[in-house]
Amino acid sequence: MTALILRSKAIRQLVHLIIDGPAGYRELLALDTFFHHLGYPIDYLQAESRSKYTTRVLAQVQADGQLSRLLLQLVQSGSSEQVQRQVQAAISEILLPYGFTLGQDRGTAEFRVAPATVPVSSPTTEELSLPSFQHLPLSEEEVALLEDRWNEAVTLHRAGAFRMTLLALSLILEHVLSASLYYFPKQARSSDHASHFSLPFGDWKLDAMLNVAAERSWISLKKDDLPHRVRYYRDYLSPGRELREAPLLDEEMSNRAWQQVKRAIEDLQATHERAGIRVAE
Repeated sequence: MTALILRSKAIRQLVHLIIDGPAGYRELLALDTFFHHLGYPIDYLQAESRSKYTTRVLAQVQADGQLSRLLLQLVQSGSSEQVQRQVQAAISEILLPYGFTLGQDRGTAEFRVAPATVPVSSPTTEELSLPSFQHLPLSEEEVALLEDRWNEAVTLHRAGAFRMTLLALSLILEHVLSASLYYFPKQARSSDHASHFSLPFGDWKLDAMLNVAAERSWISLKKDDLPHRVRYYRDYLSPGRELREAPLLDEEMSNRAWQQVKRAIEDLQATHERAGIRVAE
C-alpha cells in the first residue's frame, strides 16, 4: 500500500471539511489555534482567507508526513460523539479513492487511518484468462476485439504498465455493461441510478452503468469494490487532471481491478445465460 498523499481535489475537500464541516473552524482565530496545537505555528497573512490559509498549512502538514495526525485531531475535536461520527464519515469519503479509511478500534475506541481493504495478491492465471464474451449480447466482431483487448491488458499488466492496464480494463467493462443496458433497456431506464434519460446508453459514464447493474442484480459488485481510477477513468485521461487529482497508482490497485473486472464480467455472463443469450457462437 502506498503512502497517503492527497492530490488537489482531495485537499480542496479536506479544506472545506476543516473550515465549514460539522466540526468546522469558522473563525480564523480558532483555525489558527487548531494548527498551533498540532505544532504548526504558521500565522495567517493579512487579508488571507480561511481557505487559502488552510490550504497553505495543509501543504506543509502533508510534506512533513503528518496528514494522518491532523485527520485524527480533526475527528477528535468534534464536540459530541454524533459530530465525531459525521467528521469520520466525511474523512473516510475523501480517503476512499486513495485506498484508505478512518476507522475506530472496537477495543480502545481510538480512531486510526488504515487501508480500506485487505491487500490483494497478484491476479491468478484464472483471473487473467479470457472471459467467455460469447455469452454476452455481442457480435462476433465485438467478441474478437474484446478478446484482443483483454490479451493486450494482460501484456500491459505483466509489463508493469498499470495506468494503461486500468484504462484497458475500464473500457472493456464499459463496453460489456453498455451491451447489457441495450439488452435490458426497460430495467436500465427505470433504475433509480439511471443516467440522463435522454442520453443513449453508450454515452453513460461507467460509474452510472455499474450502479444500475448492481441495483438490478446483474453483477454482485458494490459501488466501491472497483478502484476509483477504474470507475472514473474518463476523469484522468488528461495528464494535467491526473497530476492534480488522481489517486496514486500502485500494483495493488491493478491487482484489485483484475479481480473485480473479471468478477463483473462473469456475473454478466451468468445474467445473460439465464436470459438465454448465446449471441456470438
